[in-house]
Amino acid sequence: MRERFFLILAIILAVAGVYYFVLAKRQSAPDITSQKVTSNDKPQSPPQDCGEATAAQAAGPYYKEDSPERQNIAEDSSGEPLIVTGYVFDKECNPVPDAWIDFWQAGANGQYDLEGFLLRGHQFTNEEGLYRLETVIPSEYGTRPPHIHVKLQGEGPVFTTQIYFPGENLNVLEVDKRDGVSYGSFNFVLPY
Repeated sequence: MRERFFLILAIILAVAGVYYFVLAKRQSAPDITSQKVTSNDKPQSPPQDCGEATAAQAAGPYYKEDSPERQNIAEDSSGEPLIVTGYVFDKECNPVPDAWIDFWQAGANGQYDLEGFLLRGHQFTNEEGLYRLETVIPSEYGTRPPHIHVKLQGEGPVFTTQIYFPGENLNVLEVDKRDGVSYGSFNFVLPY
């Protein structure tokens, strides 16, 4: 009887320890999974001059079709949280509502998920042409600098590009860090 009591006590303590560890881990990282676009991370109203068309880039070898529809592609990925917001414009600088945007990237370890859809997902812009992506900052892999792959489609063909981080010279995110989360801003300008 005494042995059974100690066995049950040991099980209860083990479960409590696991619960405490999981709870502490969740509280240590900022929760970006259920946030909506707020005044803090929403870009200013669409600019009057949206600039030149976004430079096209190759899709690379790791694109997978049929990604899930979602704003948060990070799931439980380790790495520094990143929230990217921006607009999709046509070549006349008009916001493109309901544009399809498909994102995929390497993780903080420089690896792509080739088995599932971690760090992969698509979404549609809202009526203002606005999108919001929740992810983590990717790592470089091989000779490639950190980047996020993107396929977009408005009222024309699918357009493929990549966005990069400060220090690069093409399709560069504007990044600002607050409270342990990096906030990026990038407006896509389609060539049609």
